[in-house]
Amino acid sequence: MERDQRPKYLFAVLFTVYEICLIVVYSQVTTYGDSGKYYDPSLDPTSSAYMSFMYPYFQHVQIMMFIGFGFLMTFLRLHSWTSVGVNFLVSVVVIQTYIVASGFWKCAFQGVWEVIEIDMEKMVTAEFCVGAALISFGGVLGKLSPVQVVVMTTVETWFYTLNEALFLYGLSAVDLGGSMVIHAFGAYFGLMVSWVTSPLETKNHPGNTTTSASNTFAWIGTLFLWVFWPSFNGVTAIGVQQHRAVINTVLSLTASTLMVFLGSAMFHKGQFQSEDALNATLAGGVMMGASADLILHPYGALIVGSLAGILSVVGFNIIQPWLAEKALLYDTCGIHNLHGMPGVAGGIVSIIAVGTMTDANTGYIVEQIFPGRSSEYQALMQLIGLVCAVGLGLIGGLFTGILIKSESCSPPKELFQDSEFWVMNIEDQHAKV
Repeated sequence: MERDQRPKYLFAVLFTVYEICLIVVYSQVTTYGDSGKYYDPSLDPTSSAYMSFMYPYFQHVQIMMFIGFGFLMTFLRLHSWTSVGVNFLVSVVVIQTYIVASGFWKCAFQGVWEVIEIDMEKMVTAEFCVGAALISFGGVLGKLSPVQVVVMTTVETWFYTLNEALFLYGLSAVDLGGSMVIHAFGAYFGLMVSWVTSPLETKNHPGNTTTSASNTFAWIGTLFLWVFWPSFNGVTAIGVQQHRAVINTVLSLTASTLMVFLGSAMFHKGQFQSEDALNATLAGGVMMGASADLILHPYGALIVGSLAGILSVVGFNIIQPWLAEKALLYDTCGIHNLHGMPGVAGGIVSIIAVGTMTDANTGYIVEQIFPGRSSEYQALMQLIGLVCAVGLGLIGGLFTGILIKSESCSPPKELFQDSEFWVMNIEDQHAKV
């Protein structure tokens, strides 16, 4: 066995053991939720209605994770197989890990140790965790090996579920579409990992380039994400809450897209820049997430989307180059611009939206919307939640970056290259930088 192959074989052994451990844990602490238990005629109508409602939304979210994120990251001309393939690998590992990790933190916060019930809502929230992991993956795209990425996102799942439990059981903060819990957390986790692990020359590396064909494939990812984002923001809502969430998200996305095309043309002398259009157009969905059900008037959704598009396109054209030069921080996909800043901004919008709620402008008693809480107190919990999401992302990313920087995680010898990780034909091998 060649010496430089040992870490790769070690990785295979360790994750085989990890999968066996997960199987054992599942056998002891998991079961189906009521709607998924072995056939009971009395439960069947309820179960059928539940599946009819949840499964289409679940499919939409899965399409976003596996196709949307996967193809969005194919813009690198010699890294497309790894972008889609490792996206696939990361997703399945995170789904399995999330169910155990989320159950653990729920029991820890509630102080009651109980069996983890798996239902369709649990599967949807597992996909949310996948979203955070794939956001982080975008920050290190092309700069880490598959081994490093899988270890990174497995560790991240435990930090993510801690953050999620803090929101749900510690603060009782609200974040329907995950502006803070998913986007801000995932972005700042990935940025910190990128800062700790990435060589300084990555930004100007000859492999860090695109082609017309690779960008065309990336458009597939963008459009799938854009179309299904209303489902992502509204899947866990019900009734009129879901109605508002879907409509607000669509309106926000249309406004961010318009602002991005206008802004991109301004930055590039009347022409559109592909990086802006492929990424920043989605910022309206990110920023609307935390307040998708809280915005009470349609014009508010247009304002949020417009601000998101402006913030993101400025991020890609001004802030990202500045960070690369001054902070030596370069994230391949621009996750700070699409997920980090809009996620934080979405959290701020939720603080304002909650803080200004009154019985008169909502038509409800506010303390029934947030049981036993005034709007001011709930706004404070939103603020603490935002700080915790960013803080845990940075701390978790720092810890994980130091962990995976080791040679035992088999860092890549060549950056932005499929050929190091995939069996390729002769023509593909000759396409190296």
